[in-house]
Amino acid sequence: MKKLANLMMTMALMALTVNVASAQPGQQKGYGYSPGSQTGKGLMWQRLNLTEEQQEKIAGLRLEMQKELLPLRNQLGEKRAKMRTLATTENADLKALNRLIDESKDLQAEMAKLRLANRQQIRKLLTEEQRIMFDSRPLGLRGNKNFNRPGCRYGGRRGAGFNAPPKG
Repeated sequence: MKKLANLMMTMALMALTVNVASAQPGQQKGYGYSPGSQTGKGLMWQRLNLTEEQQEKIAGLRLEMQKELLPLRNQLGEKRAKMRTLATTENADLKALNRLIDESKDLQAEMAKLRLANRQQIRKLLTEEQRIMFDSRPLGLRGNKNFNRPGCRYGGRRGAGFNAPPKG
């Protein structure tokens, strides 16, 4: 009886280990801004063959943009938290929720405008050949090549075949 209990415990532990190990996310590849992108050395940036001067200027522009975006992101997070709180109350105030939605969309629009202005400043630093390569990158997807892959909703971040039609 004791051997059977030990065997069952071992099998359960092995099954748990395999389950936990398979749930770990893989590396996400294909994004234009990889971890080295603060210095302009991300995947897309490597293909552009930027000069040292271009890399420094782009890193400076990105830092400026991040400084401008940070308070907007914080405000957006606060609005979303307030919306969650209001939406889960017993008698939700629809007027307040609608106002928060409008304010959130205004913040998102402001953030998009900042990103687009930054993109235009970066374009001015590039040569014509570099600009063509830079412009071929999708605006909102940050160069994620897997985004339109069949059966891969959300750009492959949830593993191959997520939401794929069943086989057979």
